[in-house]
Amino acid sequence: MSGRFIRFLKGYVYIRIDSPLPERFLNLCAFHQILMWGLVPNGDFYEMYMSVQDFFRLREIVRKTKTKVTVLGHYGMPFFFQKYRSRKIFVISILVSFAFIYCLTLFIWQIQITGLIRHKPEEILSFLQEEEIRYGMRKSKVDCEAVESDIRERFPDIVWVGASLEGTNLHIQIKENVDSYDAQTEKEGTADLVADVSGTVVSMVTRTGTPMVAVGDQVEKGQVLVSGREERKDDAGTVTGYAEGYADGDVTVQTVINYRDAFPYVHKVKVYSKKKRYHLTLRLFQKEFALFNKKPKFALYDTDTVDRTIVLGKSFYLPISYELKTMREYFHETRQYSKEEAKQLANQKFRAFTEDLKKKGVEIIENSVKIVLKEKECVTSGSLVIQQPAGKAAPLSPLETNPPLEASE
Repeated sequence: MSGRFIRFLKGYVYIRIDSPLPERFLNLCAFHQILMWGLVPNGDFYEMYMSVQDFFRLREIVRKTKTKVTVLGHYGMPFFFQKYRSRKIFVISILVSFAFIYCLTLFIWQIQITGLIRHKPEEILSFLQEEEIRYGMRKSKVDCEAVESDIRERFPDIVWVGASLEGTNLHIQIKENVDSYDAQTEKEGTADLVADVSGTVVSMVTRTGTPMVAVGDQVEKGQVLVSGREERKDDAGTVTGYAEGYADGDVTVQTVINYRDAFPYVHKVKVYSKKKRYHLTLRLFQKEFALFNKKPKFALYDTDTVDRTIVLGKSFYLPISYELKTMREYFHETRQYSKEEAKQLANQKFRAFTEDLKKKGVEIIENSVKIVLKEKECVTSGSLVIQQPAGKAAPLSPLETNPPLEASE
């Protein structure tokens, strides 16, 4: 890339040579270190690229080899200025534009924060604003190591920060200590673990607290599974009191859920017309300018929004962005599913339902759901036997409702 740019600055030509001794011409060019590229035969001629400086060194070689040289094209900055030498304002405008773009590269026009889970980008940006790290500041005033240190000090749950300047973008990568937060913050205080679904317990692991049910027990929604109280006994085995804490464990319950979905064959669909309306908002140095913002006269329309910051290459962000809203008019049209289409749609809906269950950690043991194609509608119904996690934190229940689980003999 740098070689091409240097050629453009110095200028180069595309030439054709007609010589009775083309090999000798090329050998003499190589001997005199005259650089050429893009050499291709074209019938009885050869065509090639050559720098302007080397082109003027060909005179003696042309004389010795009786070669005719024809210039087919000339390119680069010198020829550009020669072409537009009578248009001084145009040339000056280009030079000013280059100078303006160079000045823009000296500032930060984008602050990108990645890796956040609990914290919001607005929190970090607000803190950086307090530390005078802001949009539009000079890059030379940004101390990336200081930014990293300040963020770690201000947010103790952030265990790692990486700040780097990439073009006009200040990129801040963050890693939070989520596990520590969950254990120390969400599980402070006292609580029971209660069932959030009715069913039969199929597996149970207690980490803290006193188990109140066992594998094989039938439990009801709201029933205590693990108590946050633990007995304290003396040497004689007499209960002397209770220690209260946060019950924790993994309980899996098997239960049955019903599924039903119905939809008519006749339905409405959106049919888009060719009519569109655009709303454009231009942001320049964080100032907004609304363009073409007339309200559409459509009765029904959908809106697609594109919000972009102008960036050259991968990291040269400019202080220019825009939001383009496209409003497309549509009408409702009545159509009817065929029975095969209705069956496919019903299957698609049921697959989406089961996929959602799996994402929540639910395991499907048995499936008795069936599709029935009736005269006017498609009905999908039946039941599923599932196993799912069943436990949520709840305030400690009164002491008398929490007798410890007795061991069977």
